Amino acid sequence: MANEEKKVSQITPMDIHNKEFKRRGRNGYDRYEVDKFLDEIVDDYGDALDQVVDLKNKEVDLNKKLDQFEDENENLKNELQQYRQREQEVNEVSVSAQESATRIKKEAQEKADSIINDAKNQIATDTKFEQQQKDTLAEDYDRLKEEVGSFRAQLQEMLKKQITILNDDQWQKALDKYFDTDRYYPEDGSEPIPTANDESKKVDKSAEDALESSHKPTNDDTKPIVGDSPSEETIDVKPQRRTRLNAGPTIIFPDDYKDRKN
Repeated sequence: MANEEKKVSQITPMDIHNKEFKRRGRNGYDRYEVDKFLDEIVDDYGDALDQVVDLKNKEVDLNKKLDQFEDENENLKNELQQYRQREQEVNEVSVSAQESATRIKKEAQEKADSIINDAKNQIATDTKFEQQQKDTLAEDYDRLKEEVGSFRAQLQEMLKKQITILNDDQWQKALDKYFDTDRYYPEDGSEPIPTANDESKKVDKSAEDALESSHKPTNDDTKPIVGDSPSEETIDVKPQRRTRLNAGPTIIFPDDYKDRKN
């Protein structure tokens, strides 16, 4: 209310211009000087009021700008808050992504290490198994080679014994006895000498033709040994050739192959 009353009673430049003073006595104020001073006051006061109006207008403009700035400031605050919220979300996503990347990298490294270890273990197992197989094959090879060598030695020994038996005089004596052949065997081991009876039997072929016997010689009967001399009589002991169906596998060892090749 005080402001409204003050505004109603506020002096305007026109009030000052129209103001008239009463004269007092003969020695009152000079009318022209008072009017001049009042005119100056009117001008100054008018200027002051104009300045006040301008200031108020500026104040209104400033208030509008201030309101605008406050709105902009509020918008900026909201945007800043949104940016900070987004920044926080980005940081959270970044942290989560970093944690996920670290976890994935760790899991991948562990899986790779596991695969490598499994592969190494498998290779070691396979290598050990292959080595065992090689050792077993080597042992079997040595054992088989030893058995074949032993069999060879036994076979050679048996053949030597058979050859010795065939070269023995007892064999020739048995044949002479079987074929009723008379021979003289010197004590010094020289060649047997046919007797006169044996020579007469060879010359007298008619007696052999006239002999009748129930036993006729066949191809299956044992024949006498024929040779250059009695001491060097030989027998063909070569066995009959086996057919390919009955023939057993021929075993040739690497060492034997090297010996044959050399």
